[in-house]
Amino acid sequence: MNIKKNYLTKLAAITLLLLLSISACKSDEENPIEPITVGAIQGQVTSAVNGLSITKANIFTVPPTSRVTTDADGNYLISNVEPGEYTITASKEGMDTLNAEVTVAAGAETKADFILNQYDSLNSAFYGIITGTVKNAIDELALSNVSIRTIPPTSSVSTNSAGYFLIPNVEPGEYLVDAKKIGYDSTQITVTVFKGKTVFADLIIVPADTSALPTTAKISGYAVDASTGNKLSDVQVSVDPPVSSVLTDALGYYEIENVEPGQYTVNAVKANYTSFSVDISAQAGTVTKADLLLTKSTGAVTGKVLRASDGSPVSGAYIKTNPGSGTVLTDASGVYSFENIAPGTITITADKQGFTTASVSVQIKSSITIQADILLDSN
Repeated sequence: MNIKKNYLTKLAAITLLLLLSISACKSDEENPIEPITVGAIQGQVTSAVNGLSITKANIFTVPPTSRVTTDADGNYLISNVEPGEYTITASKEGMDTLNAEVTVAAGAETKADFILNQYDSLNSAFYGIITGTVKNAIDELALSNVSIRTIPPTSSVSTNSAGYFLIPNVEPGEYLVDAKKIGYDSTQITVTVFKGKTVFADLIIVPADTSALPTTAKISGYAVDASTGNKLSDVQVSVDPPVSSVLTDALGYYEIENVEPGQYTVNAVKANYTSFSVDISAQAGTVTKADLLLTKSTGAVTGKVLRASDGSPVSGAYIKTNPGSGTVLTDASGVYSFENIAPGTITITADKQGFTTASVSVQIKSSITIQADILLDSN
């Protein structure tokens, strides 16, 4: 009797568990869990001198997310960070400013710890940071979209909606920080950047004489390689009707000032690139942005020189093109390459002692790398 009772009790328990499992599965189907689309960055800041936690260290990222400070234990957390690559910076007055490159994934916490040295430490970081705010001299309100540049040049940045700007990775030395905004007189301040230090450069700019409203415009932008996204220096930029002609700087940036209001075509020219043009409208007192996307006008060819008998690589083979005057040698893997070749048909010839000379013809196209392998027979 007891055996039967125990059996029935166990059967009832198993049945209940099955019913609960089915109910849970049904609940999950009816209420699916939303996927997590953001991640987080967390870590700790400590002293290189004594290993103690550093409180109230400033933590911020580029591209910008949230600006936070470390707690009493030196810990920090930046939440709701979109997936991607970031440069995260830790700074504290009297101590180094350090950067770290991190990659944030959805639903994950990326860890980035920092160990900061004192300024006078032999291990102090080499670069510094220039940061500050720009305000209106009349009402002391923050000004956004103020162009900030340094002399000697570093990075060109603009103030955000809070009037804040930051120029990272500045080599130690003396700089002139220049603030410009249409409708305001430009202002400059001299700062000295030390390794591992954040220097503050707060600027006050005065509204220009309103009785003399601006009558001209400015055109500015960046020249960019359309294939790689890299900024292009020494690009000749001009406008039509003619105003002036300038070259892009080391960061690919250009400005054309004193442009009369009207319709213009901005032209960009650089060796080995197809010229680029874009139509813009310039209005008095404004800055018209015109970024220039240039496409390489040349192509490239690469390939391997291989033994015809077994497909093994042939190193040290002389490779030349016709037309063309350059000659290269294949590397240990039998690889060769030529860049900046004008579009059209070329003949590539491979020659090495002990082998029969062989050639192949290929069609070179703009912005494309052609693969052309060559087989050599032994003599």
